[in-house]
Amino acid sequence: MTKQKIRLLISLMGLAALSLMGFQWYWITSALALRNEQFELKVSDALQDVVRKLEKQEIIYLIRQREEIEQQQRKLEALNKNRLAQKTQTPKHRLPDEYTASAGRDGNLTGTNPTDALTPRNRSMTDFQANLINEILRQRNDELPHIERFLRIHAEQERMFEAWFDQMGRVLMPADTLGNSSVLMTVRSSVQKARQPLEKRAIRDENEAKSKTLASQTDLLKDVFKDLLFSKRPMEQRVNRLMIDSLLKKSLAERGIGLPYEFAIQNNNQSNVLFSTVAYRPDTTGSELFRASLFPNEINTLPSQLLVYFPERQAFILQNMSFTLISSALLLLVILGCFYVAVTTILKQKKLSDVKNDFINNMTHEFKTPLSTISLAVSMAREQVETPQSEKAKIQRYLGIIRDETQRLGGHVEKVLQMALLDRGEIKLKPTEVNIHDVIEKVLNNLGVQLEQREGEIELSFEATNELVEADELHLTNILTNLLDNANKYSPEAPHIAVGTHSDDHFVYVSVSDQGRGMTKEQQTKIFDPFYRVPTGNIHDVKGFGLGLSYVKKMVEAHGGAIDVESKLGKGSTFTVKLPLKHD
Repeated sequence: MTKQKIRLLISLMGLAALSLMGFQWYWITSALALRNEQFELKVSDALQDVVRKLEKQEIIYLIRQREEIEQQQRKLEALNKNRLAQKTQTPKHRLPDEYTASAGRDGNLTGTNPTDALTPRNRSMTDFQANLINEILRQRNDELPHIERFLRIHAEQERMFEAWFDQMGRVLMPADTLGNSSVLMTVRSSVQKARQPLEKRAIRDENEAKSKTLASQTDLLKDVFKDLLFSKRPMEQRVNRLMIDSLLKKSLAERGIGLPYEFAIQNNNQSNVLFSTVAYRPDTTGSELFRASLFPNEINTLPSQLLVYFPERQAFILQNMSFTLISSALLLLVILGCFYVAVTTILKQKKLSDVKNDFINNMTHEFKTPLSTISLAVSMAREQVETPQSEKAKIQRYLGIIRDETQRLGGHVEKVLQMALLDRGEIKLKPTEVNIHDVIEKVLNNLGVQLEQREGEIELSFEATNELVEADELHLTNILTNLLDNANKYSPEAPHIAVGTHSDDHFVYVSVSDQGRGMTKEQQTKIFDPFYRVPTGNIHDVKGFGLGLSYVKKMVEAHGGAIDVESKLGKGSTFTVKLPLKHD
């Protein structure tokens, strides 16, 4: 994949990630605005509920006041009626409520029947009935013919009032027995009220009573609402701080709002505060302040206002949205994490591809040189063999070159195989007791010829009091060989290399210093990566695959140790290897 394609891919991925973050931010801000709007609606509804409750309390107060006034008025009216009743006499045309309605053999009245003589419809009938009975009583000692004649005289009058008797009652006058000594006459008169059923009259009376009660209540409510609309009672007498606080707390709690609040009652002149909570800030304005008019239906005066604000409003809303915010943050982190991993993976793959190409190029150069040498040595040996006067010494020399270059090729192949084993974790160590000073001297002897050719110097400083370590001698030798070979290769002409040791109770430390090119901070973080080589431009003057220091780090860690590097560009580098001591 080319660099242009990688840049285009990363740009598109970045644009997609930014778009997702933008949509997420828009969704969070919309949700926050919605929660603020819901909060404002709940608070406004709670304030209106408080206003309604205050109006109800005011109405109850006014109703009680009116009821007390009407009770006093009714007492006065009842007292006046009693006084008037004592002065008023009974009308002359009124008969007693009960009178004798039947007469026995001796003329005495034996039955009673109630009537209402003051009823307009019954008044004329009652007068006639009374006269009839009185005349009968006055004639009770006359003889029977006179009584029959009297009855015939009044028969016409009786028929005149027959319709009234049909509606209000009957007059029965049967002749039961006629004897020589007495006459039994039975007269029964039943004068009732109008022939309407008592139930209908009771219903009518009940409806009239309800109508009177309803009219009285209507008048009472009219007076109450009149007082409410035109009330001039001071606000200090209608509300108090504890009442407002309790009503506010209850109304807000019913709507799921339990955070602290501050409030005040402002008079209708918009400047005078009747009372407020201790922490109320008069300078609070804008969307943070909620207002509600108290007793807004009054006509004569401007309504006072209930002012409320919540100091912890935003914290309360954010707390209610905590799940949304946390989930959104986690989602954003996942998106950014995936974007980072994807980009770093692409860059690593690109880097690995470049390293692989460099490795192939270096390996080609490393393998080409011994192969060319072997090919040349074989050709020279063949010429010597074909020449009659061949010299054995030259043939032996050519064969030695072939052997050395073959071993060199084998070393390169072995190194590549060892790195593959290390990557898979399949390498096996064979630890033995090793003297670190002896291994250093052995490696210096092998590299002595190369150092002599470049007129280099070796400075030894063995200060370790305990030089015995438990390690695989072959790999330990390769570790020190790589460090010393790099110090030689990356140093200028006439290299100066210092090798020193020191120890403590648990570890022995081996340091290899040079005065070569040195490295930057960025290069120091990469030198232990596989196939990495410090750039030298287009000059291929330093041989190798870039596997040496990677191999060194992995083998040191396999022995339970560590390696550290200190370097300054243009002044050289120092590698320090820490290995655990052998303990009995």
